[in-house]
Amino acid sequence: MTTTTDLYDPVPGTEYIYVLSDYARAAARALGSGWGAESGFLGAWGLIFRTEEPALASTHGRSLRLYVDAEGDLCVEIHDDVMPSTERHWIRTVDLPDCAPRTPEALAEWGEAIATVIRRHYLA
Repeated sequence: MTTTTDLYDPVPGTEYIYVLSDYARAAARALGSGWGAESGFLGAWGLIFRTEEPALASTHGRSLRLYVDAEGDLCVEIHDDVMPSTERHWIRTVDLPDCAPRTPEALAEWGEAIATVIRRHYLA
């Protein structure tokens, strides 16, 4: 029998220091000048977008949404409030650093891994 004292219960902010919108900002920094990011609700997702021309050609100027899907996979897709996106790209676990980032340097590594997927699928 499992009791509430047997459950893993880390102190808030100790297991995962950064929220997903921080990952989006790190990806925007890795993409370089002319890129930005904004937080989604409670930082649970992030929007990545061009801040200057040219806009993302394959997205018709829309932003990209970074989020975790229902299966627990990290994904990036075209963000459109009107039409659900059918173009989703999963960021494979093998393409990410080993552990969740706990330092600004590790967060930058995650940002570069996410930016690589964006470059491959949206900027090619």
